[in-house]
Order: sequence, then structure tokens, then C-alpha cells
Amino acid sequence: MFGLHGMTDNEGLKALMVDAETGYGGKPRNRAVVVAKMVDLLAPDGRHVCDCMMLHNDCEWRTRWKVAVLPGTKGAEELTPDLAWLEIWLDVDMDLLKKHLQPIRLQAGGKAWSDYRS
Repeated sequence: MFGLHGMTDNEGLKALMVDAETGYGGKPRNRAVVVAKMVDLLAPDGRHVCDCMMLHNDCEWRTRWKVAVLPGTKGAEELTPDLAWLEIWLDVDMDLLKKHLQPIRLQAGGKAWSDYRS
């Protein structure tokens, strides 16, 4: 449920936000954002992390995202002068999430975590 489930880029996040906004025959799902407002806030080379996902209504995933946004964005947590995160929740189609969710490759000392496994 909680943990690092994966990440996506701006294109993937936009597809998920559109699905959440129009998922029920043009009507928003329970957890959605206004895509037109969010797109302008995204960091240009944004990498967005899904840190919570749970089955919802047996037909979609309820997901929580740490979205990389432009510094100075209202409500965002600034991590560095060049990076800020905003938390959003999205209810999304299961297949669409699978398509856009990529594994996170953690590194330590220049090596990926997977390099330490035998």
C-alpha cells in the first residue's frame, strides 16, 4: 500500500491526470485534479513518484503522487532551490497505470540497489 511503487514522467502523469479527470464517461473520478491548471506547474523534466496505491471500487487504483513542480508553486514543499514537490491523489484505470508506472532504480555509491543482490 505505502512505499515507492514507481515513477512516471510528465507525459505519463498527464495521461493519468486526464484519465482521472474524464474517467467516468467524461465525469471526474473520485480523486482527480484540473489538468489544465496542473500542466503549467509541472517541472520541465519532471519525474513523479507514486508512493501509495490501493485498489478502489475493484476497478481502479487510488494513487498518491509526489509531483515535481516548479519552485515557488503554492502549497509545494521546496526540497532544493531547483526542486519542489506537490502531493496529489488520482483514481486511475488499472491498465493505464500499468502502462505508465516505471520501476524506481535506487542508487548507492554509484551502484544501483539491484547490483547488490546476488
